[in-house]
Amino acid sequence: MRVVRLNALPEEPLGEATPIAGWTGGSVTRTRQTIIPDNASDDYRCSVVNFSPRDDRVACPYLRPNSGGHGG
Repeated sequence: MRVVRLNALPEEPLGEATPIAGWTGGSVTRTRQTIIPDNASDDYRCSVVNFSPRDDRVACPYLRPNSGGHGG
């Protein structure tokens, strides 16, 4: 087993996210942080995909402060 810290993993750009119905916050970009890369395991691969507004002045309604990240 190994310990992985997300702040130590490089972020690779994935480009702009596909808009979903009802989203009015503008463009959203994505990055990926790979934890277990392709072909490193016969059974697993793992990565984290981060979404962020292209314009930092736009807040994502699903990530409000003190909501626990569940839109609440």
